[in-house]
Amino acid sequence: MARGRMIDNCISTSETVNDLTVREAFIYTWIIPHLDDWGRISGSPRTLKAKIFPMKKEITIKYIEQALAKFKEWGLFLWEEVDGVIVLQQPFEKFNEHQHISDKKRSGSKYPEVLSVSPESPRIPGGSPDSPVQVNLSKEKIIKDKYGKFVELSKEEYKKLLDKFGKAKTDSLIEDLNFGIGSKGYKYKDFYLTILAWDKRNNKGKETTTERIAGVQAYKEVESEEVTHGKMPDDFKNSDLRKKIKRMTG
Repeated sequence: MARGRMIDNCISTSETVNDLTVREAFIYTWIIPHLDDWGRISGSPRTLKAKIFPMKKEITIKYIEQALAKFKEWGLFLWEEVDGVIVLQQPFEKFNEHQHISDKKRSGSKYPEVLSVSPESPRIPGGSPDSPVQVNLSKEKIIKDKYGKFVELSKEEYKKLLDKFGKAKTDSLIEDLNFGIGSKGYKYKDFYLTILAWDKRNNKGKETTTERIAGVQAYKEVESEEVTHGKMPDDFKNSDLRKKIKRMTG
């Protein structure tokens, strides 16, 4: 087996690789030189830590687990348990595209071939139930569209905003958020929830026209009940609400 592997310069412009975090991309590229002639290596995070990242304290076993789960989800690696062995394998077509090894020189692999893929990550011995590698990865990656320079929303999130606010107000809220991010450097993990929070903050303490009309109508009904039947709820007679609505009605 060769002492290293070819890493093509096209990796720099790969959209998939560039969507990884810096730490994930680091883990991904450092694994490649350690693959055997069939693109395989142990899939145990502990083994990978000891073999590939022994001097990198910041690359922990937990980070390796998280990275492998994403590599599997995004199709960068196959990560399965085969015959009781956890195997990490680069899809052979992708591996063969960059590693030119003749069949005569290709050494046998000590890891079994991954022939089938499950939607879940392999069970890691000693791993906690909430470990990131135990989660189900069958859910599709949510695709989000850009609205303006910074704000990203899924189609479902944008539709919810349209249903709640209408197009004019939705576009205005998105514009305000884009402006805030661009001019003041605001950072948010969830743009959809941020828009809802901003609207709630902007409307805090404001009484809408609908609420005003409803309050006036309720007051008139109570006053009518008093005139007609001489009745009025005791808790309403001297309440601040009655005084407020009375001022509103003149």
